[in-house]
Amino acid sequence: MRVRYSAIAAALSLAYLVPAQAQSNADTYQYGTGNKAYTEQDASPGSNAYTVQVGNDNKAGDPGTASVSPTDGGILQQNSAGAAAYVQQFGNGNTGMVQQKNETGGVGSVYQSGNDNQGLVYQTGSNNQGYVSQYNGTVNSFGQVDQAGSSNFGSVEQTSSNNVNAYIYQNGSSNSGRTTQDNSSYSGAYVYQYGTSNTALVDQRNGTFNSYGSIYQNGTSNDATVKQSNASWSSSWIDQVGTSNKAESEQTNVYSAGSGIWQDGSANTAKVNQHDGGNLYSYVSQVGNANDASVTQSGWANQSEILQNGNANKATMTQYGTGAAFNTAYIHQTGNGFTASTTQNGSGNASGIYQH
Repeated sequence: MRVRYSAIAAALSLAYLVPAQAQSNADTYQYGTGNKAYTEQDASPGSNAYTVQVGNDNKAGDPGTASVSPTDGGILQQNSAGAAAYVQQFGNGNTGMVQQKNETGGVGSVYQSGNDNQGLVYQTGSNNQGYVSQYNGTVNSFGQVDQAGSSNFGSVEQTSSNNVNAYIYQNGSSNSGRTTQDNSSYSGAYVYQYGTSNTALVDQRNGTFNSYGSIYQNGTSNDATVKQSNASWSSSWIDQVGTSNKAESEQTNVYSAGSGIWQDGSANTAKVNQHDGGNLYSYVSQVGNANDASVTQSGWANQSEILQNGNANKATMTQYGTGAAFNTAYIHQTGNGFTASTTQNGSGNASGIYQH
């Protein structure tokens, strides 16, 4: 009886060990300069891969060529459910990349602290989520999330960042987008989206001097927002093409800044709000369906133009200024439900409304 009990216990132990073997964790920690780390996990559900590097000029992938390999390092996960990959790097001149293929319910993340760093999360497949975070003096760095297919999310966040760039590219399904830059002078943030439930946000704040924010969207439930604060000599741009477009561009404490919104079809709405500064320029172009559009600018020497092409157009524009404001405002509407309004303050202003 004792032998038989031991055999049953052994069988039960093996039964409980089988799922544990299917899940694997791979941790790599490196300290110093010029190190390289590579991790590959294939058909390994619930797996986690961590790469931590402390020092300068370390390599965990090559974002410049979008390469993850034994030669270039990085983390590669494919054909797994619930897998997660994390690269954390502390220092200068580091490169980090996570590549995930056909992952269901997974997550990929690159975290970097320092200058001259490059981070990329590249995902193809199902329920992608990708994050790139760069902190603490991210000068001359770039972060990118590249996704194609299904329930994409995507985020690039950079703080205390001069001369940096953030890219998010998405392809299909429930895209979200996002990128945030804080204290990010001479920087650019870009989001490209194509299909289905797109939303996007570019948020540059607290000293986005001479910076550029951009959003391009293609189809279905587009939203889009660009916000810049303390954004002198900066510009923001939103492009949208099809269906439930909305758009918003807001800049505060700005001087010599520009904003552009272009929309194409369906339930367009647009809003531009530039405030507390002068020499501001805004341009809104809408083509078809339930157009709205509204622009508010504050200060002097502002220029604003709204072009509306067809359907239920409305347009409102307000510009403020004291003394010799020299603001100019033009509204051009072609076809269907016209309404237009212009308000200007100060002297030397010019305004025109064209409806036909």
